[in-house]
Amino acid sequence: ESLWAVGRWIGESVTSLTNVLGGSAGPFLGPALAVVVPGAIAYFIMSRFTTANANSWLLLVQDGKLVKAGIGLTVYRGITQKVYCFPSTLQKVPFHANQVSREMQGVGVSGFVVWVINREGEGPFKAFKHLEGIDTGNLQAASESMRLMAESIVRSQVANLTINEVMTQRETVRSRTRESMLEVVRGWGVWLETVEITDVTILSNKLFEDLQAPFRQEMHLKAEQVRAETKQKIELAHIQTSLELAKQRANAKQDQAVYEMAQQLKESQEEEKLFLERQRIEQARLESEKQLQLAREENNAMVRLRKNELEEDATRSKLKLTTEREALIRHQQEAAQQTSLLKQEFELASRAREEKQGIQLLTERLEAEKRSLSATSVHRMLVEAVRELYANVSSVKVVNVGDHGLEGAVSRIAAILRDTTQTLPVAEA
Repeated sequence: ESLWAVGRWIGESVTSLTNVLGGSAGPFLGPALAVVVPGAIAYFIMSRFTTANANSWLLLVQDGKLVKAGIGLTVYRGITQKVYCFPSTLQKVPFHANQVSREMQGVGVSGFVVWVINREGEGPFKAFKHLEGIDTGNLQAASESMRLMAESIVRSQVANLTINEVMTQRETVRSRTRESMLEVVRGWGVWLETVEITDVTILSNKLFEDLQAPFRQEMHLKAEQVRAETKQKIELAHIQTSLELAKQRANAKQDQAVYEMAQQLKESQEEEKLFLERQRIEQARLESEKQLQLAREENNAMVRLRKNELEEDATRSKLKLTTEREALIRHQQEAAQQTSLLKQEFELASRAREEKQGIQLLTERLEAEKRSLSATSVHRMLVEAVRELYANVSSVKVVNVGDHGLEGAVSRIAAILRDTTQTLPVAEA
């Protein structure tokens, strides 16, 4: 309805302005207004929208009544409507109250209050109506009111309690303070999250020390009693321990004596066994040495026998080797003699062939000269030829030549000379 009223008012204003101007301005005014008027309307409409932060309450109020409320809302604000924003976060308010107790002794109580705008029903609108400065988004004044209220209620609580109750019953003081504050602030649109007591102090140091004196003395007495009892228990434990230790020592001595006697008996038995064992070992050693001596003698006899056998075998082997060596030497000598004889026979055969060839040449020469020489000349030439032939022989060694030896050879040579002499013609003088 507000938008419709605004649009209608703008239309009527434009129509009136057009009628008033009229004339030559009419053709130009129409298009200009067609551009300006929608822009003005859009700007006007957008300027009427309001958006709250994500951690802030937004209240839309018209004629003193709440139209819409929420955290982080975006609303259109009519011409007759107003928008208010304030924080929705927790507010922590510290407080400190000094008050005399029921014993008329000064006590200081410190703590803090945590409060927040009540989100149920019209809690935000009640807070807007009752808390000072909330319309500008400032909650300092409201926090100060909470502090003063908490201190007042705590003073009232402390005044009706003893010092001991204040010191030991903090939870009672805290819960009563919260209940009392909650009854008051519930109509303010405020919700108390918690009220905490952080410290309780006695303002008089002497009183504080005097209050601690009974406890300290009682604790001291208990400590002394515990020390005395502990000392008595320790002494009794020492006596019991000494008695037990004496008993244990006596029993230990007795056990030690029995043990020593048993050990002596055992050692005597062990020594007897050891003596018998040593005798047995000595006898066994003597028997072993005797058997070893016999075995050694038998071994020596066998060694000597074996040594004699080896010496005989060595002598026989040496004799056999000597015999074989001598036979080998004789065989080598015979082989050398045979080789020498063969060599000599070969040399004599070679010389015989040469002599035969020389005689044959001489014979041929004699046959050639036979016809012209006399017997005396032939005989003289033959003698010279023989002398010439044997003049070249430095030595003559008798060897086995043919079946008759040297005599056969000389006979054959003489026969050859004789036949040669007979066949030669006797030359006439």
